[in-house]
Amino acid sequence: MVLEDRWLRETYVDLLIEYAAKNKDIVILEADLMKAGGTFRFAEKYPERTFDVGIQEANMIGTAAGMSAMGKIPFTHTFTAFATRRVCDQVTLSVAYAGLNVKMMGSDPGVTAEYNGGTHMSMEDVSIMRNIPGMIVYEPVDSAQLKAIFPQIVDHYGPVYIRLLRRNAVKVFEDGETFELGKGKLMREGSDVSIFATGIMVAEAVEAVEELAKELPVVIISNKEKTTTVDAINQDNSEVGRLMARHLLDLGHRDVAFITPPLTRRQWQRSRRIEGFISEFEKEGLKGHVRIKAADVSIERRLPRMDSEYSMGYQLTRELLDEGCHFTAIAGQNDMMAFGAIDALEEARVRVPKDVSVIGCDDIFYSGIRRLSLTTIDHFVALKGRDACDIIIRKITTNDQFYTGLQPTSLYNIEYTPKLIARKTTSYARTGKAFWEKSDVI
Repeated sequence: MVLEDRWLRETYVDLLIEYAAKNKDIVILEADLMKAGGTFRFAEKYPERTFDVGIQEANMIGTAAGMSAMGKIPFTHTFTAFATRRVCDQVTLSVAYAGLNVKMMGSDPGVTAEYNGGTHMSMEDVSIMRNIPGMIVYEPVDSAQLKAIFPQIVDHYGPVYIRLLRRNAVKVFEDGETFELGKGKLMREGSDVSIFATGIMVAEAVEAVEELAKELPVVIISNKEKTTTVDAINQDNSEVGRLMARHLLDLGHRDVAFITPPLTRRQWQRSRRIEGFISEFEKEGLKGHVRIKAADVSIERRLPRMDSEYSMGYQLTRELLDEGCHFTAIAGQNDMMAFGAIDALEEARVRVPKDVSVIGCDDIFYSGIRRLSLTTIDHFVALKGRDACDIIIRKITTNDQFYTGLQPTSLYNIEYTPKLIARKTTSYARTGKAFWEKSDVI
């Protein structure tokens, strides 16, 4: 594990200063802990927007509630024990019950208060705040996550409790990674064990997974685009999207639609494919030329059928046609959705690929044997499974052998590069009269 160079509180104060410059309503309140919280730097920059109320935590929350009622966005700070237990009634009634917009930072969670002793340690602060209606509880893992989430905290109207380690956090994420306030993030895929963690315990949880992998023959088939000390078959899912987009761009397509199942956090990899797709169009100065059409999230709660994604592709394409959308190509999140799109287009007398090109992803068996064979992306699903099984067999075989000395260790990090399979459903973009201008389109 690698510790970050700066204390997490420094990143927090940097963000306060940065967003205070953009929003004149941001103010801070301290309970005689400006030095401990590092907010003296904010006070130097914005003395008129800094309020030190002294060791009067309940009064601090009441004052913050009043400021919120007048349109301000107050950020309060004290140690977690005092930010929750000591002010529970004020937070519940003056802030949450009143529906006000107060952000409360509690520092030194758990035993991280160290030499301040048990009076400054709170093990139950999350439980307390989590049970207050309307409260969002957020504990950053590292600086990268804090930077990504902070603007969402500012924009969110309502109470937020920020549980913050003041000192150096273990670096887990890279700058630029995306997060959603109030939602978890899948770190590792698997099927045998589920581990939930927050804040500084995320790094410990990741290390625990890696330690378990030393005892169990584990191989991860991952779209995380990151290698770890766990054997893994990796793939950059955004590269798949970029490859799809590049093929259409090279054929002269400038206005395209991307159809996809619901973009939920459970299926976050879908978004990565779309991000890669859009990025290629933005490189060509075509920002806004990609129409994303996602199925309703309610579909995720239904029992999937064999034809579920085909049906989604068909329905989404019909909706695009009914809305009068202008496009010369459709990209499907997968091959089954692309098949649905093709049938919807042909039913509407839109010719594929003469009027509209269609591209899918996965290169399933049916993609190459249909009457109109599908252009798609092969990312070697079968080979990933084969390699994963091969690695597990090797690990089991190694563990069954007797060694008088140290057992050999190995680390597999295999990454497949996706491949375009160009077939009959894509061609050069139509230069004459577009399909949506034709009177016989139904």
